[in-house]
Amino acid sequence: MGDGWETSRRRDDGNDWIVAQLAARGRITHATIDTSYFIGNSPGSARLQGIDATGGGLDAPDAWFDLLPRTRLQRDTPHRFRVTTTQPVTHIRLDIHPDGGLARLRLFGSPTSDGLGALGLRWFDLLPPDQASAVLTAECGAPADWARDFAAARPFSDESGLHKALEGADPLTASRVRGLLGVNPA
Repeated sequence: MGDGWETSRRRDDGNDWIVAQLAARGRITHATIDTSYFIGNSPGSARLQGIDATGGGLDAPDAWFDLLPRTRLQRDTPHRFRVTTTQPVTHIRLDIHPDGGLARLRLFGSPTSDGLGALGLRWFDLLPPDQASAVLTAECGAPADWARDFAAARPFSDESGLHKALEGADPLTASRVRGLLGVNPA
């Protein structure tokens, strides 16, 4: 999808849409819907919705809320919008009406504290063992033997798993590890 997203021409009253999962649970403050380079085939309007699916699925239609109501779009233009909804989201849904092409959708915001912690844990769990040990030693001042053993205890599925693994650690090292990963104290 290097050149954007272009839909087939519709012959009915429906519309095309996509659902995307955000990297972390967060609050969206700005959105850019870019129709650049789509001169004769850009959609006439778009709608952006969000949902916080941390406790459930995406199938509940009443759980979706507007981040941007259905708004007219111009062709070959980056449209920038301020999002005033402060509700956290994990997924977005972009509807285009009736059909056409978009160059990019960009979302700007910040993760919630639990979203930041989940993102930090996911990053740490994906590091190779030697690199995880090196990060713990360099950034947290952890002893090399402890860092190697702690890295071998991964993956931590959630914050409670991390807190349990840090129970016997030096309090200063444990605090630095939590800070590095963006996880709140137990």
